[in-house]
Amino acid sequence: MRIKTKISGPVFLLVASLMGLLTLAGYRYLAHALKLSVAQQHAATLAVAGRYIDDDLLHSRQMLELLAKGIDPALLDNPGRMQRSLQQFQGARTFFNGGLEAIDAEGRSVAQSPPVQGGSIVKGNSYVAMALATGKPYLSPPYFAGTAPQRPTVSFSVPILRHDKSVAGLLAGHHDLTRHNESDRAMHTMGQRGRLIVMERNRTIIWHPDPSRVMARLAPGEDPGIDDALQRNRLASGETRDARGETWITTALPLSNADWIVALQFPESEAYLPLQRARLFFGGALGIILLLTQIALWLLIRHVTQPLASMVDHVRTLPARSGADRRVTLDTGDELEHLALAVNAMVEEMDQRRETLEENQELYRIIAEFTSELAILNNPDGSLRYISSNCQGLTGYTDQEFLESPGLLDSIIHPEDRELWRLRDAGAREGKPAAPVELRLTTRQGETRWFKYTCRDVNGADGGSLGLRGSFRDISQDRLLEGMLEEERRFAESLLENTSMPLFVIDKNHRIIVWNRAIAEMTGMPASEMVGTDRQWQPFYPEKRPTLCDLVLSDASDEVGALYQSYSTDVVMEGIIRAEGWYRNLNGRDRYLFLDAAPVWRDGETVAVVETLYDITDRARADESLRLFSQAVEQSASTILITDASGVIQYVNRKFCEVSGFSKEEALGQKPSILKSGRQPVEAYQQLWQTITAGKEWHGEFNNKRKDGSLFWESALISPICDQQGKVTHFLGVKEEITARKNAERQLLKNQAELVLKHEQLSELFRQVEKGKREWEQTMDCVDDLVAMVDDQGRVRRCNRAFKLLTGNSYSMLVSANWRDLLHGAGLDLEPLETGHAEIFHEASRRWLTLRTYPYGDQGWQVIMLHDLTEIKQVSEELVAAYQELKATHSQLLQQEKMASIGQLAAGVAHEINNPMGFISSNLGTMGKYLERLEEFLEIQSTGLTETAPEEMKLEIAQARKKYKVDYILGDARSLLAESQDGAERVRTIVQNLKSFSRVDDAQATYVDLNDCLESTITIAWNELKYKTTLVRDYGELPPVRCLPQQLNQVFLNMLVNAAHAIEKQGEITISTRRAGDEVLIAIHDTGSGIPDEIKSRIFEPFFTTKEVGKGTGLGLSISYDIIKKHNGSIEVESSAGAGTTFTIRLPVEGVAADE
Repeated sequence: MRIKTKISGPVFLLVASLMGLLTLAGYRYLAHALKLSVAQQHAATLAVAGRYIDDDLLHSRQMLELLAKGIDPALLDNPGRMQRSLQQFQGARTFFNGGLEAIDAEGRSVAQSPPVQGGSIVKGNSYVAMALATGKPYLSPPYFAGTAPQRPTVSFSVPILRHDKSVAGLLAGHHDLTRHNESDRAMHTMGQRGRLIVMERNRTIIWHPDPSRVMARLAPGEDPGIDDALQRNRLASGETRDARGETWITTALPLSNADWIVALQFPESEAYLPLQRARLFFGGALGIILLLTQIALWLLIRHVTQPLASMVDHVRTLPARSGADRRVTLDTGDELEHLALAVNAMVEEMDQRRETLEENQELYRIIAEFTSELAILNNPDGSLRYISSNCQGLTGYTDQEFLESPGLLDSIIHPEDRELWRLRDAGAREGKPAAPVELRLTTRQGETRWFKYTCRDVNGADGGSLGLRGSFRDISQDRLLEGMLEEERRFAESLLENTSMPLFVIDKNHRIIVWNRAIAEMTGMPASEMVGTDRQWQPFYPEKRPTLCDLVLSDASDEVGALYQSYSTDVVMEGIIRAEGWYRNLNGRDRYLFLDAAPVWRDGETVAVVETLYDITDRARADESLRLFSQAVEQSASTILITDASGVIQYVNRKFCEVSGFSKEEALGQKPSILKSGRQPVEAYQQLWQTITAGKEWHGEFNNKRKDGSLFWESALISPICDQQGKVTHFLGVKEEITARKNAERQLLKNQAELVLKHEQLSELFRQVEKGKREWEQTMDCVDDLVAMVDDQGRVRRCNRAFKLLTGNSYSMLVSANWRDLLHGAGLDLEPLETGHAEIFHEASRRWLTLRTYPYGDQGWQVIMLHDLTEIKQVSEELVAAYQELKATHSQLLQQEKMASIGQLAAGVAHEINNPMGFISSNLGTMGKYLERLEEFLEIQSTGLTETAPEEMKLEIAQARKKYKVDYILGDARSLLAESQDGAERVRTIVQNLKSFSRVDDAQATYVDLNDCLESTITIAWNELKYKTTLVRDYGELPPVRCLPQQLNQVFLNMLVNAAHAIEKQGEITISTRRAGDEVLIAIHDTGSGIPDEIKSRIFEPFFTTKEVGKGTGLGLSISYDIIKKHNGSIEVESSAGAGTTFTIRLPVEGVAADE
């Protein structure tokens, strides 16, 4: 790294850090100020909108009260006059776009403006009942109007008072929530995408820019800002994410004149748009400042480092310079100039030494030029003066590397031989004669090689020492051969006896010559008993037979398959045979052995065979256990997948493919994120990854997506798999699909929310009751509901008479007693009470009660209420069952009557057509006979004229015959008669099939040929079939079946029409009939779109249809199912989406009784 970089880098980083911190602080302060300003602006806007809505509600109520004061109570008894009176209030329609309505004291509608067709209002309607009960103005919750088109509506109701201040009736003003004017729409839209919504405290949306959202309910937790405003009853704000993942800022405020919440929602991207622009500005400014800083630093440091860089470049190119050009010239007057002088002195010294070295190198190069040994020459001080150039081939290092690194030669001497090396050099310098020594040198490649080293002192002409000459001769190959021979000798001595692998050797006479210690321990038979015998089979087999080595010795490899179930031959080494198998009770143990028999050749002849035995019992049992475990995992009912440490899928079982829709080939090599639906936060996946990579188990739930895009829920347990060192190598995931459970939970929450809504509506009535003790007791004792007030410890403080009667205790005993203990003692199970409300069954009285707790005051008190739902539940269940049964029966009767009417009409039409068709057929036959006679007459006449008439007349007659085309007319007349007779026959056949299909005269069971019934039905349905289907008839021989033919024709017609409708463009319908014992089978197969699995179980339900509204009643298959059941038969369906459908009808030959 250059000095310029070392100086400019830290300085630039310091300046960049300071500027970055200042920029970040400025941006944070600006962001905070902007967000605070946006929040204040939203709050101010919301306050204005809230005041506008509050004022509008107040003006509407005041307008309605003013109108009510001007109405004579006596008009409520005269609907006509009341109607005319309401028509005069046209100006009030601007406040109530849903109209005005007058209601008497009994809750009946007297008049409406504008007039509305419909029944009278019952007293149970909340805005009527509450206003009549309290005598005060009341604003209703939103509801759907009872008259068409049933728009979402809120109603204001004020009492019409008599002179004695009693309530004579009500004046109600209705406001349609979906009918907005331009000012309403402008108020609902804020900015480009912001919106203003109004909702009731029960979370029902009243006003929304999107009319489809009106009357929808906002789920708890969906918008934290609205939840906070509802809980604290004050201005609140929060953030939420929509289905597309976009963040919205919500500010909510309760209204004063209604139990409503007004909320302002802005997308975060629009609200904080100036902040995004500021971010770009700060980033650009910081980049420009840092660029200018870097340029200034570069110019400043360049001025300081330029002389030093010049000197460095001179030193770097010094080897290429010569003479005076090798001196450095630098006139700076500072330390750099002194440094340049010191460098020049060093260069002069180096030049002198180089000249001396070149002389010595040339001298020793001549000495060692013709030798193959490695020659060296050391100076008297021990430094290396020369080394022969063949050093690179022997050591891997060049002579230049040895000369440049004086200690390199010492460093490649083996550490164990360095002392010997130094002693030999020291003795040579003292002039002591010594024999060569053997040393080891380590080459550049790391190879250790042996050398024989010889050295002696070299003296000059004056007797002075010139240094030490040495030579290295490579003897590595000699030492290697000696070592190998010695090793082979030792190995041959101990191999057979001391090897841990059991083996034995037989000679060419099949006698054992080696039986080592390992096989003796394995078989329990010592070598003393086995060597010299041919009993090598005895430890392994119950009777004498050839062993594997016997077969190899006898060259009987073709017999191995008969004696060993698993065997193989070596394709590389000829003659070696291997086998494996179980050996029972081998020295008291069952063993799985791998046998290896190898021949020993000498001069091409097999002189011995070595058989080696490998005990792989543990591996065989492990393989079997692994196979069983793999089958268990593959067939597991749980989803199992294994990934590597980076999350790449390595294995999935069959259940994974069934649940996810991915095949095993598609899943392997992917990551589990292929199932990610995007409906879970990223933090959940980060926590999962942190847990499992830390070596811990993780348990949780996933909302995943299948290959086809459908969503499903899974409960997962993910565990890390570690190696012996504790390092995570894989991850194991075991998952259970819980989609059904999740759906049930969502349905339960929905039901609970509906129950909460009903109870909140009921509790709204009780909030209006005065808190006086006497009035409370008198009022509560008159109702059938069980009511009690308890303190924060659950002790009863007050209760009504119904509560006291249920518990069976006196009032004095009830006070201060725990309400849960009291109800439990009365036979009520309170375990379902978790969220503050529940439905409870009272076994003693066989009643259903709904229990709800209400907070009272700010000291933790509660009001406990039990309401009797028994009668309502029974009546509701009975009404639902009766309605469904009546609806199905009525529709079936209509369908049967329609088919009967069609049958009678078809029979009448057939009868009426048969009579004229009889005349036509008879006349066509007579016409044919007349034509034959006329042809005979003309032939006779022509013959006579030919014989008797003059030539001129014959010529004239021939021309006239040709002119009027007599011969063509006679021939064409025969064709026309034949075509007419064929058409008449076809009409007769159609009429006969129509008559057979209707079978009006077959009201009772009769024996018929079902093939004929099918043909008549095909004729009736042919108009539906002929344009887009190819009909294939595959009729078998059927016995006559006792049945109701008209009803079976209706079944066949429904099946054929449904099959035609299932084919979109062109397809094929196949009708097959067969006899199976005492039953007949009718199969109708189509190549249409098929029936999805999810609706296959519902196709026989009444009114269930997949066709568009108005194109199907949903009764065809239901009626067909009932008819076949009436005949003691069955209908089976086989279908898959995109592969067509087959309906198979099974009917007994004796289908129905003769009198049915």
